[in-house]
Amino acid sequence: MFRMTQKWIFRAISLPLILGVSTPHLYSRQTETPIEVLILASDKNLNELRQTLPVLYLADLFPEKISTEIHFPNMLDETNNVIWPDYPDDRLRRGSLVLTIQKDQPEKLFDYIQCFSYEPTGKSCTGLLEITEPDLSMVRTTLLEEVQNQSKKSLPLIQKHRKENGSNLIFPAVFVNGKYYMGSLYLVELVSHLNTILPPNDQLPGASGDTALDKQYPPITLYAIEDKKRKAQRDKDWEANFTQQFPNLTIVPLNARRSKGKKILKKANIDSLPAYVFDPSLRKKRMRFALGLIQDKLARKEGGYYVLNPQRGQNKYFLNRKRKKNQLDLYVMSQCPYGVQAEDAFLHLLEEKELPKSLKLNIRYIVGKKENKFDSLHGTPELSENIRQLIIKKHAPDKFYTYLDIRNKDYRSCEWEEAVQKAGIDVEMLKNNQEDGLKLLEDDFSATQELGISASPSFVWENQHVLASRDELKQFLGFNPFESQKQSADEGSCGPGSTGSTCQ
Repeated sequence: MFRMTQKWIFRAISLPLILGVSTPHLYSRQTETPIEVLILASDKNLNELRQTLPVLYLADLFPEKISTEIHFPNMLDETNNVIWPDYPDDRLRRGSLVLTIQKDQPEKLFDYIQCFSYEPTGKSCTGLLEITEPDLSMVRTTLLEEVQNQSKKSLPLIQKHRKENGSNLIFPAVFVNGKYYMGSLYLVELVSHLNTILPPNDQLPGASGDTALDKQYPPITLYAIEDKKRKAQRDKDWEANFTQQFPNLTIVPLNARRSKGKKILKKANIDSLPAYVFDPSLRKKRMRFALGLIQDKLARKEGGYYVLNPQRGQNKYFLNRKRKKNQLDLYVMSQCPYGVQAEDAFLHLLEEKELPKSLKLNIRYIVGKKENKFDSLHGTPELSENIRQLIIKKHAPDKFYTYLDIRNKDYRSCEWEEAVQKAGIDVEMLKNNQEDGLKLLEDDFSATQELGISASPSFVWENQHVLASRDELKQFLGFNPFESQKQSADEGSCGPGSTGSTCQ
């Protein structure tokens, strides 16, 4: 979960330090600035706004030169001049929250969007930033005037673009002083463009030439260590976003099997791939930035190197775990609909005898701990069901899949006895092995902590590869188990930030 001490490498430690300037006027808003930036976005996915973080940051850093506004054009029904009556609540919540922060707490806008970029639900962000969420029942009236006023400014720009180009805008769309900005949002290119608008004696720092650039942004190297043979490859999408935020950063790929890659892995005590490691010169070139990485727990320093913590949503290969050939560990929460969906996909293949005989499926369980006691997202009934299934898997393995097939048909129910009876399982055996069930659950909990697993379902191949999503299964199994499901199955997961519910 995102923590305020773990803000991604941007606000508190990076750009002010990279730019080499102080921020005494941060958040002092001006009514007029030489540069006005309008950002048109969709509230369907606020991660789109992640791309505009360099713009928002520059506006905060130089408020006397740059002002920004975020608009959500899709929120307004242009014909009736009202917020769409059937607008989904989740989208209305996200969009209205951004607009409310922009209007009432503009100094927190950058932090919120940045937080949301790395904490997908955004729910922890409001509490951490002390932001009061708007009342959804009042939003359609309280924000209507704001959205209407925005539309008067953004709608003509959209219509003009459509007329001139014969196509709709792709969000996020950035307009600088009313003109559609078609350049990249990489910081250096953005600064260069903005400096064409500003007078020569009032330029933004660091973009007037290579010498000035190197002075303001000392070149730094980030090693990307991968092992293609083990299918532990670089995350190029993440790299593209990262380099966008850091001017004069060079990413150097290294093979984990070659001498330099091996040396860094050993010296920096790295246990998983891909790994992203700053060259030791980082401390000399950008000392405050390097210290900030450690202080905010975004990286650890070992052997002189700065090793970035693994990112969510990346495949991970663990170097020091023993290989278990052809074993697929499926980590679930027993009352998570997406976990049950994943189990059913494999149960269907077993029933149809389409599951390769060489594949060893091992279902394991995800729980948390509070005050040294087990805790489950969907409440105590789910915790009890996790333990029950572990006991059956160990002490009645020939009946485990039968029980699972029956139980999953009504997994939200608190009534489990009927499924046990139909599967021919001894209830007394379950009662007598509760202590053993707790030990088995402790083993699963330890594994999830070591592997960094918190979402149901999660997949681990051969005890070494943690897969980012179910789509990755095909490259390891040679097939996608979900393609055989009779009914459509939307991909999703239960995890931190999800809303838990008890059985009924």
